[in-house]
Amino acid sequence: MASFAKSLICLGFILLAVTAAPSAGAKEWQGPTVYICDDGAEWPPYSYYQRIDGAPTESVVGFSVDVIQRIFAEREIPWQLSLIPWKRCLREVAEGKHYHMLLSAGRNPERNRTYLFSEPYYHMHTSYLYSTKHHPQGLAIVGREDLKRYNVCGIQGYNYIVFGLSAEEIDTGTADYEALVKKLLNGRCELSIDRLEILMGFKAIGKDFINHPDLAYRIIPGEPVEPFHMMFTRNEFGRQLKRTVDEGIGKLRASGEMEAMMRKYDLLIGPIRSRQ
Repeated sequence: MASFAKSLICLGFILLAVTAAPSAGAKEWQGPTVYICDDGAEWPPYSYYQRIDGAPTESVVGFSVDVIQRIFAEREIPWQLSLIPWKRCLREVAEGKHYHMLLSAGRNPERNRTYLFSEPYYHMHTSYLYSTKHHPQGLAIVGREDLKRYNVCGIQGYNYIVFGLSAEEIDTGTADYEALVKKLLNGRCELSIDRLEILMGFKAIGKDFINHPDLAYRIIPGEPVEPFHMMFTRNEFGRQLKRTVDEGIGKLRASGEMEAMMRKYDLLIGPIRSRQ
């Protein structure tokens, strides 16, 4: 009788252990550490170095960092993020050897062939920036076709083909926004195509380009807001990451957490007015 009772107790513990054990569900991650790169020139308010008393630290923060942190924490996925030169980041993710994904990218035909994309998780307004010293009356732009009438400059590796400009029609000889602004102020180009939220975001790291007394911006008429995605290596691991991130983006939207994160970085902006 005592032996039978012991057997029942043991069976009860086994059943309890099976019930309590985690199932192969959302939190189980079978893959390696995920290595992420993003633009070393910084992309505030999406990914940038945290400042203390105006000095950059080694800590990378921002809206995109919060989003991936939340998604990967849900699955207990280990990950590391580095900000490196943008063209190198693109190349590394394409190869998939050292980095598996990046946080912010727009689509174009070449990228569509080379990478996998998440669902869009934020959008930006397209604007152009120009010098009021060199163009005090502003520029005569009523649509994207008018951009071709001017000497346009941009940043190496950034996506401008979506605005109808070929590589020959834009000078991408600068590596970051600071050099781009200097080019405009020196009259070496007439305008730069910019995402308005980025121009606004630079104020958070002490570079208030959007309120510079000798610069003005205008929204490009007729341009829809541009969707941005996370981008992955085109292989099986990349497909696994895409599924995980897409599911996470959906959950964050449905729960309202995505909107709360956007509010944290003042990304829920109302109607846009140009400053000129």
